Formats: sequence, C-alpha cells, structure tokens
Amino acid sequence: GGGGGGATGAKKDVLGGGKKAMSITDAHTDRTVSFKEALESLAEDNEVLFLPKVGRQEKGKQVYSFGGVSVYLDNRLVYVSKDGGWGPMGIEELLEMAKKKKK
Repeated sequence: GGGGGGATGAKKDVLGGGKKAMSITDAHTDRTVSFKEALESLAEDNEVLFLPKVGRQEKGKQVYSFGGVSVYLDNRLVYVSKDGGWGPMGIEELLEMAKKKKK
C-alpha cells in the first residue's frame, strides 16, 4: 500500500499577476521589477497606501503618497519631502515614517 502526499504549495504565484486588471502591459517588465513596483509590493505587504498624487510633480517626477509621506522616485532612490525640502531616504526608514503616521 502507499499513500501519496498530494500537498502542493498553496502560496499564490506572485508572477502570475492576476490582480493588476488596469495596468498597461509593459514588454520590458517580465525580467526586472521596476523600482516603483518594488515599492508598491512593499507597501502592500505592510498595509501602507502607495498612491500617485494627481497633478503633483517634483523635478519632473511624479509625486506619490507612501503611507501619507510625500515621495518621488529618481534613479532607484526615494526622495522624501521633509523640513521644506526633498532628500533621499532609505526604504526601511521610509517604512518606519509611514508606520508612525498610521498610528
């Protein structure tokens, strides 16, 4: 006798991407995840809202709200609005800021 153990991983295949109904298909995103997409998934994992601020731009870049923190992305860096100016910030630090704002 033998009982097969048919337990396959129940974890969703992230690359299947059945969620993004409205996204425009980019031919080049199949290999590398864009920095914005990486931030989007980070925000999602931490239950932080990451949304573009309509009509807001800084140095020609789209400004986003990351959990209530104004940010823009340039050259794989996150620039954060603080003390009346913009400065680069690490992702971990940004996440901490966003979490503090959530409370």
